Amino acid sequence: MRMEQESEHADKPAGWVAEPREVFEYSMIPWVGRQAAPWLRATARPDPADPTGLVLVPERVSRVFHANHVPYQHVTTQQLLAMGYPRLPEDDALERAEKSLNVRLVSATQTLLSNSCPKWNG
Repeated sequence: MRMEQESEHADKPAGWVAEPREVFEYSMIPWVGRQAAPWLRATARPDPADPTGLVLVPERVSRVFHANHVPYQHVTTQQLLAMGYPRLPEDDALERAEKSLNVRLVSATQTLLSNSCPKWNG
């Protein structure tokens, strides 16, 4: 049993939580409301361990939902912001990639200038 759980968790990317599809469709989606429902659907991914029964959602979304969800009440603006609305997980990954590229560009530029312009080195 322990080996099965470890292999299931190995497939799940860091920062994501598996939620039952029923909880996602019938609790999380109505809780965020019509305006944020497309965003929530865009953040979700099928779970590789059980693509039909489980949905992967960002950890922050799951944490805010389980800490604050009250049946028949809608999400607050503060809760949406805590979940990262309106940013998508891809936005965060893109931002990290852009920062990494900028650091590499500055480093390469400094190396090129130091090799071609001895006065630039000081």
